[in-house]
Amino acid sequence: MQYVLENIRKIREIKGLTREDAAERMGLSLSGYSKLERGEVDWTLKKLGQIAAVFDLPVDRLFDTHLETSMLHRPRSKGTSNVPEVPAASIQPQRHWDAREQDVQRLKEELADLRERLERRG
Repeated sequence: MQYVLENIRKIREIKGLTREDAAERMGLSLSGYSKLERGEVDWTLKKLGQIAAVFDLPVDRLFDTHLETSMLHRPRSKGTSNVPEVPAASIQPQRHWDAREQDVQRLKEELADLRERLERRG
């Protein structure tokens, strides 16, 4: 997932946008956008669609492991809504994130259980 965050930063910079510009276009605070770009909050498919729309690119470009500047100049199809449709290429990463979210939830539950056991001992 780190490469997606790096791609978002690179694309934003190549497009000549500041974090403030991107935040404003997404309707977020600078702090909220910055947290998204740094990966401090979970990305949803909707948020990825919004950021791709801000950059005027299809969502799948955010997942390109070999992002090249020349690829960033091909705009998404005309006639699309504000939030572009999710290309098939981006569905697999969403499944991966869903699995990671399930892992995180399971670990949170396990941690809560362990804390409870420790409190009972103490």
